[in-house]
Amino acid sequence: MTLKKFLLFTFLFSFRMQAEDWPMYLKDLAHSSYNAAETTLGIKSIANLRPSWTYSAGASLGSAVTLSSGILYFGDWGGNFNAVDAQRGTLLWKSFLGKAASPAASPCFPSIGVSSQAVVIGNTVYAGGGDSAVYGLDKSNGNIVWRTPLADPAVGSYLWSSIVPYQNMLYVGVSSLGDCPIVRGAIARIDPQNPQTPLVRYVVPPDATGGGIWSTPVIDADTNTVFVTTANGDRQDAPAGFWIGAILKLDPETLTNQASYLLPESDSVTDLIGGSSPTLFTTTAGTP
Repeated sequence: MTLKKFLLFTFLFSFRMQAEDWPMYLKDLAHSSYNAAETTLGIKSIANLRPSWTYSAGASLGSAVTLSSGILYFGDWGGNFNAVDAQRGTLLWKSFLGKAASPAASPCFPSIGVSSQAVVIGNTVYAGGGDSAVYGLDKSNGNIVWRTPLADPAVGSYLWSSIVPYQNMLYVGVSSLGDCPIVRGAIARIDPQNPQTPLVRYVVPPDATGGGIWSTPVIDADTNTVFVTTANGDRQDAPAGFWIGAILKLDPETLTNQASYLLPESDSVTDLIGGSSPTLFTTTAGTP
């Protein structure tokens, strides 16, 4: 991964901003990235965009932005989570949500803060921290309501995955910071009403590593299904429970594996599948 430093977060407008919410990663549960209400931006108008305001986070930005009720929510690699007024570009509050552990060797990925995109539900903002924990934050002031650690950042774990809400639960993947070292991959299901007892389902056996879920889960609400992709590892062996380089179809209640597609074993170590989040769509012939 090539690191680029983005210190400035800029909104570009030449017209009045429309406060259409973008509540989660890639817009919705299916990852459509599509806003049907958008009628202003187009191939003719986009050339007329001009800066309206600029906000400096003071650190690199690896987190996409969630827009809810006129407020922008996003984390930065300094470990802070920011709430910014979308009209004025002014900081409303910021909270420190931790950083990954410093690497043991210089070639490893450096210690960074927040990359996971947040989701806003009611009066709470749910965000993945740089310390491999999920946070519930008070939307009005950023105060931490609860914190749920999912893995140990000291051994190289990290939450690249964004938070996905479904049926009053939160879903997020667990992976390594940068394969240095590779950690045991997992998907977690958190009940915001009882966050201290998350369900964590690993994709390799105990004492094994690999299968990090650094993509973001997608939800098929029509079939009540969670889909995730898993990354690389030293061994791909589905009968033995090594779900490396795979797309997994999971039950949302138990996170048990219902079906899978595995890359050819010769390709599974190259991260060809684990870095991309699934997207649901229906073909013109009606095939989901």
